[in-house]
Amino acid sequence: MKRYFFFALIMMAFSVGLYYFLSQDIQSVSRIALVIGNGEYENVQGSSQFVHNAKDITYALEKLDFKVIFQPNATFSQLNQNIRQFRNQSKKSELAIVYYTGYAAQWQNRNYLLATDTDLSSHKDVATQGFEISKILEVLAQNNATNLLILDASQISPYHKQLPDLKLGLAEMESPRNTLIAYAAKPNTPAQTHSEQRNTIYTRYLFNNLQQYADKKIIDLFIKTRQQVANNTTSLTQQYQIPWESHSLLNNFCFKSCQGNAIAKIKTVELNNLLFLWAGWETAAQKGSPIQWETIRADDVGRTKWKDFGYAFYRTGQVYTAPIE
Repeated sequence: MKRYFFFALIMMAFSVGLYYFLSQDIQSVSRIALVIGNGEYENVQGSSQFVHNAKDITYALEKLDFKVIFQPNATFSQLNQNIRQFRNQSKKSELAIVYYTGYAAQWQNRNYLLATDTDLSSHKDVATQGFEISKILEVLAQNNATNLLILDASQISPYHKQLPDLKLGLAEMESPRNTLIAYAAKPNTPAQTHSEQRNTIYTRYLFNNLQQYADKKIIDLFIKTRQQVANNTTSLTQQYQIPWESHSLLNNFCFKSCQGNAIAKIKTVELNNLLFLWAGWETAAQKGSPIQWETIRADDVGRTKWKDFGYAFYRTGQVYTAPIE
């Protein structure tokens, strides 16, 4: 009897543990991201920039309340496992992101992520050993979330040198419903390489913008990234690296509360309650001049940029407001 009881107890513990393990794979969260950075390749020279890219983007997304599945140096098997885990957890999410940085290749107008154990000896190997990006788009198309697929994978890789006939860059892809696809460089164009930097130039600016401009509309955030990359890349042929997006988004969202969205009534305050800092000089505002202001979010309490004049700081006990544009 004791032996039976002991066996039953073990089976119960095993069942509970199995349920917990499986539930971790199928649980849904409102914001989910899969971040993959492939930098250490087994058969060709890699780049540490890609792993740094993934670590930094993971950091930025976690600060924006994403649950991140982080995978450095993914083998082909791990890519499949990562996508399966992401698919299960993104089914009921509101916002889903897949970010990949590393080597990739296009063959016959199809794009493939190249896992760290990829070994290409012919063009046909691209299709058999590469992970086709269309499979990720199929996963994104199955959920009800707003989706982003971000690809910093347009660099010329050692695989292009082994197979010179491979097209450069990535082929343009059609985005599924409510999905944005972001490329580090426009289709069929390689991204520039700056090996002395911690990050690739595209991810460096994207990472900074995710931290500084998370309250901007997503389209504006990517436009700003494109402007920064274009303004800071040149080549001997005077061709700039132009990041590219293709999207079918149904709404232009912000990662944080969008800048300028009011959460309270419009207030009227007098300028003598404010202190303006402009061009390094402190000037007291003119007394007795009423102006219309719009209440801002709590996380901006203390200061707000007032058009082109600098920052307005609020005195103790004063309502926290921002000017109406």
